Amino acid sequence: MPSRFSESGAAEHRPSNPSRLTRDQVVDRIISLNPTASRGFLEDFGDERLTRYLDHLTEAQKPRGREARWRRPADAPPIMRRDTRR
Repeated sequence: MPSRFSESGAAEHRPSNPSRLTRDQVVDRIISLNPTASRGFLEDFGDERLTRYLDHLTEAQKPRGREARWRRPADAPPIMRRDTRR
């Protein structure tokens, strides 16, 4: 599955968009918005999940108010946890 990173970091639904970020650029942007996320931790996630997370972080940077909205994707669970035991 090809990755679809746009310049804004949000997932593109139009495959004709020529402007794309590399996986490393997406990870760098995530870390710049959330310094507690390590590169090693983020490497475990697929391109689509990284894109969604970057989109969520970007939306969270906007001012709060009546117009502020973030819609959780229908296929994303409302509560998640990660088991670090391997």
